[in-house]
Amino acid sequence: MKIPTISKKALTIIAGVLLILMLGAYMGRGWIRTTLVPAYVQAFYMSGVDKNFSKNFSVIDQRLATFGFAFTTNYDECWSGGNVWFDGFSESVTCIKSQESNAITVTDGLKGQWKTGAPQLEQLLLANGWYKTYDEHESLTKLLQRRYMAAVNYAKDNGKTHCKLTIAFSPSDETNATARMWSQRLCQRDVEFFGGA
Repeated sequence: MKIPTISKKALTIIAGVLLILMLGAYMGRGWIRTTLVPAYVQAFYMSGVDKNFSKNFSVIDQRLATFGFAFTTNYDECWSGGNVWFDGFSESVTCIKSQESNAITVTDGLKGQWKTGAPQLEQLLLANGWYKTYDEHESLTKLLQRRYMAAVNYAKDNGKTHCKLTIAFSPSDETNATARMWSQRLCQRDVEFFGGA
């Protein structure tokens, strides 16, 4: 049996095309990692983060609203750039849905409402699978009695999605004429490819 021969010209063309493809892939890797992969993750994973966000916070939204929290600032995307982590072929992309509330001025009326409503809020959170994080000894009920800036943090895990609720307080002092409180809620999922980074 005769082995077919390939001309030097054909081999040169094949080698040149392969070299161009490899060079293009090498030069485009930054765009692939910072644009293409996060866009893919946004399209296929963000809806799960959105569903977990709605499911976890819908249980406590009404209770938070009774204190005056209105969540206005919204961030909803899979991060790219400095938030895409890669090492060799491994890569991790973080998808986050986050909302921050308005700052609420703490009045005597709110303090009274907080004193009775905060224990109910905490019971609701704990009954629905939330747990305290960071400083688990910080009291949600006593948060408005602090003379320093303080926060109470809760977290909940649903599969690969991690959710967090922060309620923070800043007392009146020489820089703040009035005491204020605010809240942030977020859910995030880290999507890893080839073992993550």
